Amino acid sequence: NVYESKNQDFVIKAGELVEYNGTSMDVVIPEEVVAIGYKVFSGSNIHSITLHNNISRGMSFSGCINLENVTLPESMVGILPYFGGCSSLKEITIPAGISSIPSGAFWRCSALKKIILPAGISSIPENAFRECSSLEEIILPAEVSSIAPNAFRDCISLKQIYLPEKLKEIGQYAFTNCKSLERIKLPDSLESIPHKSISGIGAFGGCDSLFEGCESLKEVVLPDSIDRIGKRMFCNCKSLESITANGVRNIEGGAFENCVSLEKIPEFPMLIEVGSIFGDVDDNEGAFQGCSAITRIVLKADIKWGYNTFRDCSSLQEVY
Repeated sequence: NVYESKNQDFVIKAGELVEYNGTSMDVVIPEEVVAIGYKVFSGSNIHSITLHNNISRGMSFSGCINLENVTLPESMVGILPYFGGCSSLKEITIPAGISSIPSGAFWRCSALKKIILPAGISSIPENAFRECSSLEEIILPAEVSSIAPNAFRDCISLKQIYLPEKLKEIGQYAFTNCKSLERIKLPDSLESIPHKSISGIGAFGGCDSLFEGCESLKEVVLPDSIDRIGKRMFCNCKSLESITANGVRNIEGGAFENCVSLEKIPEFPMLIEVGSIFGDVDDNEGAFQGCSAITRIVLKADIKWGYNTFRDCSSLQEVY
């Protein structure tokens, strides 16, 4: 049951690596290993690891703060190993056979700059790339139909992301505090009714704080199928200059709070409620509060304005 190398580094039972006792920080897994115990390397100080084609299951590298390079075998299929907390991981190539990634797969991989996901992946789970503060680019496969809550939250270096045309739902906080994101186009495939995301949290139907804190976001185009802008959805988007939203009927509280570059209220042809129709009034007021660049407002007869909708709009001069 024990594979003895020169230094007896690897303890292997029934083909599974259950313990690594070696001192080398650059690990090459023996050919006899077909699986790696889930916590064998979690929290270790290894710098690199090379996996061969015989490995078919298991493993986690969570908390390997010195891990810079990983070579995954092309034969690997199924679920991707977990790399959460690998703060030195700079790049990784994901094999084509990977069909899913675990929740929090790359959470706090703060050195990761770019990643390409294979075609077999159809969903981005909760917290998948949260706090990947160096991530500048990610390529999503065309098959992705859902992005779970917090998936890209606090990716402060992410400049652009292409959302596939098959995308149907996005979870709340998915892009919160993506401070470098400049433009985003939401595909027509998005549905306006609430859905259950992977975690069971309401998806695009809520959209709470979806783009909150995206300070560089200048332009947004919403598909006509989206009829609601969720609470604080664009709050503190200080560079937002224009938004196209022809299907919107409801705007929840704080949706555009502190959008200081927004000079005019967007055209909402079907708008009927602004600011305080969902939940408690205190949580849903101030849809355009603090939009200090707005100078003119046209009040349509069929619009119901909520509490504090235009509070602190310090440049407001004309109301019709």
